Amino acid sequence: MIDARPTLGGFLSAAATAVLRLALPPVCLCLICLCSVAPAQIFHLQAGDSTLFNSYGGSIGLQAPGYEGWMGAGVFNGTWREGAFVKTEISGFKLRAGDDAMRLSLPTDVMGSGSGINYRGLGVEKTVQNMKMLAFGGASSFNYSTTFFQAATTETPMGGLYLDLEVSPKLRLFSRNVLSTSTTSIHGFDYKLRPWLSTAVAAGIGSGSGFFSSSVTAERSWFSVKAEYAGVGDSFRRFVMQPNSSEVEGKNIMLTLRPMPSFSVGGSYQNIYQPLIEAKTVVHGSVSNIFASGNVLGARLGGSFYHSQVAGQSSQGITVSGSYRLSSHVETTVGYFSSHSEHGAWQGSTTASIRETITSRFKLLQTLTRSAGQTNLMFGGDLILKRAIIGVDHQTIYLPFAGGGFKQVLSVNLRLRPFGQLELAGNTVVSPEGKLQYTASAGDYLYLTGSGSSGDRGAAMAFSDHVVRGCVTDESGNPIAGAALHVDDVIAYTDSEGTFLVRMKKAQTYSFKVALDEFVTPSSYEVVSAPKEVKAESENTAHEVKVVLRQITKASRVKQNPQISQNIPPASPAQ
Repeated sequence: MIDARPTLGGFLSAAATAVLRLALPPVCLCLICLCSVAPAQIFHLQAGDSTLFNSYGGSIGLQAPGYEGWMGAGVFNGTWREGAFVKTEISGFKLRAGDDAMRLSLPTDVMGSGSGINYRGLGVEKTVQNMKMLAFGGASSFNYSTTFFQAATTETPMGGLYLDLEVSPKLRLFSRNVLSTSTTSIHGFDYKLRPWLSTAVAAGIGSGSGFFSSSVTAERSWFSVKAEYAGVGDSFRRFVMQPNSSEVEGKNIMLTLRPMPSFSVGGSYQNIYQPLIEAKTVVHGSVSNIFASGNVLGARLGGSFYHSQVAGQSSQGITVSGSYRLSSHVETTVGYFSSHSEHGAWQGSTTASIRETITSRFKLLQTLTRSAGQTNLMFGGDLILKRAIIGVDHQTIYLPFAGGGFKQVLSVNLRLRPFGQLELAGNTVVSPEGKLQYTASAGDYLYLTGSGSSGDRGAAMAFSDHVVRGCVTDESGNPIAGAALHVDDVIAYTDSEGTFLVRMKKAQTYSFKVALDEFVTPSSYEVVSAPKEVKAESENTAHEVKVVLRQITKASRVKQNPQISQNIPPASPAQ
C-alpha cells in the first residue's frame, strides 16, 4: 500500500520553490529600476549556443556606482532555466538577492577543505565595530553555468548565520550556522602567536554529527608548515545538500622548504574520507607526496612521487617535467608521467613540445606524445590580428567509442572583434564518440550615462577602472578555456585564450581561488600553482595573474576533493 500523503519536507520544498520563483521577477525588476536611476552603467550583453554543454541562452550583466548584477536565461538539456542576481549597499548594509553562493569554510581548513553553498534568496552583511554579521536565507539551489549565461533551480529551504568577532589584532572568534533539513553549527577561534605563526580550533556539529578540528600554520621565507587534525564521524556533512563533499580526517601535514629562492622541496600526508551517498557508504583514503622544483642552469625542473591508499587498494605515481628557453623565440617543454595500481603494471606517457614565436602575432606549437606504444604528433598555432585571434590545432586522436582507431581532427578557436566592443567567439572539440562539438557566443559592452544615452567610455569606466586580469594554462603553456575563478565573491571564466578579467570596486587585495568543481570544460584538472590573494590595479598597469593547472583522469577526480587537489597530486596522472 502506498502512502500518498505529502510529507512536511516535501511541502516546505514545494512552497519554497513557488515563493522563490515568484521572488525572481522582483529581482529582475529591481535591476531594471536601478538602471533607470544610476548616473552611469556598464552593460555586458552575451548570447551563445553550445552542443558541448547542450545549451543555448543569453545574459545581461550590469555594473554601476553602488550596485552590480546580472540576469540570465536559456535552455539546458531541453529544459528552460533562468537566474538573476543583484548586490548593493544601503546605509552600511550590504544586500545580495537572487542566485548566490556562500563559502562554508573554517580557519582550521589549512589543508584545503571547505565547500560552497549555492542558494536562491536574500543575504545581508553588516559590520558593527569589531563584529561582522552575515545572514542569508531562501532555498538551496543547483547551478547551471556556461561561458555565456548562468541559471539555477530551487531545491530545499535553508538559512544561515555567520559571525566573526575580532577580540584583538591577534584573536578572532567565529561561528558558522546553517539550518536546513538538518543543522550545522560550528564555532571556534583563530589566534596569531607571531606574525608568521597562527593556530585555530573549531568544534560543533555538521548535519547532526559531531565535529572537531585544530590547525597550526607557520609561514617564513625559507619554510612553510601546515598541520591539521580533524575528528569527524562518517555521517558528518558541512551542508546536507552537498552530501558528496570530501573532508580531511585524522592527522594531516604539509612541509615545504625553500633553501634558496629558486629551489623548493617538501612533502605532505593527508587522510581523506569521501561519502558515496548512492552506495550508502564512506570511502577512507590517504595520500603521501614528495615534491621538488627549481631552476638549474636556466632550465625549470620539477618532479613528484606519491603513494595513495584508498579502500584497501594502493597506487603509486611519478611525475617529472622540465622547460628550457632555447632562445627568445623558442621554448621547449618535456614531461613524463607514470603510475601503477597495487596489482597492475606501470603505465607511463612522455610528452615533448616546442613553442615558437615567429612574430609577436604569430606562434607555432608542435607536441609529440608517446603512450601505450602509440605516438601522437600534434601541430598548432595562433595568429593574433588587430581584430581577430585565430588558434588551430591539428592532431591525431584515438576514438574508443567510434569503432576504435585513430582519426585526424582539426580543433579551431576563434575570437573576432569586428567593431567597437563586440566580440564573437567560437571553438570546436571532438568527443570520444568522434562527433564534432562546438560552442559559439557573442558579447558586447554598452556604456550609458544617466540620461540613457551612450556615454563616453572613459567617463563611464571611471568608477570601475580597478581590474584583476590573468591567464590560466597547463604546464606546457597551453591556454585552458572555461576555467572558473573566484576573486572575492565574484566568479570569472577564462576565454578561449585562457585569459580572464574581473572589475573590482576598489584597488585592494582580494581572496583568489580556482573553483575546480565549477569549470565549464569536459576535462578535469588539479592546481599546480595559483596565488591565494590578488590585487586589483588600474586597467592600464595591472599585472597578470598566472595560474597553472594539470589535467587529470576522471577516475582520479572522483577519489579526490577538488578543493584539496591544490595541495596533493591526483590518484593517477593523465595518460
